[in-house]
Amino acid sequence: MAFSAVFTNANGLSVNLTDNVNIFTPVGMDGELAPPFGFQEQSSPLIPGSVVTAIYVTPRSLAWPLIIRDTDREALLARIRGILSILNPQLGDGQLLVTNGSNSRVLFCRYRGGFSAINESQGITTTRQVITFYAADPFWYAPSPTELTAQQNFAPPNFFPVLPITLATSSMETVAALENGGDVPAYPVITILGPATSVIVTNTTTGKLVEIDSSIAAGETITIDARPRTRSVRDQDGINQFSLLTPDSSMWPLEVGTNSITIEISGGDTNTEVTVSYTPAYLTV
Repeated sequence: MAFSAVFTNANGLSVNLTDNVNIFTPVGMDGELAPPFGFQEQSSPLIPGSVVTAIYVTPRSLAWPLIIRDTDREALLARIRGILSILNPQLGDGQLLVTNGSNSRVLFCRYRGGFSAINESQGITTTRQVITFYAADPFWYAPSPTELTAQQNFAPPNFFPVLPITLATSSMETVAALENGGDVPAYPVITILGPATSVIVTNTTTGKLVEIDSSIAAGETITIDARPRTRSVRDQDGINQFSLLTPDSSMWPLEVGTNSITIEISGGDTNTEVTVSYTPAYLTV
């Protein structure tokens, strides 16, 4: 089974950790499976033990063994400097893309440490290191999002869904069955392209909705980002538009499994679009 791992930093520069020419990843990774969990508990002096009141996922540390080789010590040091310039954690979170056969997952993380010294007993052209990646967001993600795009006239040629979904159409709304194949709820990004006088996107599986009951001009966009770390409502200029949401709106997630989504558009034309995009998240690689 083919295995590969590539780290891409926030500037788009990448290092292949499995090129198997100069950089090798031997067996011995630690932390790539389940993330650590924390337990919130209540205890009483009159009751033995405690009661678990909540369970939460804590940040992940991933230990990654490396073997790095080059023609001589000078070339080896230059290669390590090049790797560290890409791994520099001050650049922000990068993406560690790990592929096992046909399965790929992405971990948003940054280098935390591990490159410390070259052990001369290993020779002057080879070094063995165990580096650590730190993931404040402990979940692995699908490498690309799933998207559903609906347009105001709702004719079949105007749908551009990504399977698995099933569509039923009417003059004013779209109903889609969206599958969250991950291990945890997935929070969507909803993008509305005007014109429209009202847009309601409802997860009928949970009964929660997000609604904008305000006019959006032709060519203008409103992006509703429900993801916890980037939660926002902004227009095409990046200006905060949280006030456009109705009081009964909520930043709902797609629960694990099948979710029935309804998109209702009023006051639009053939240029109006509503896109629901989400990325499944997983506990393990």
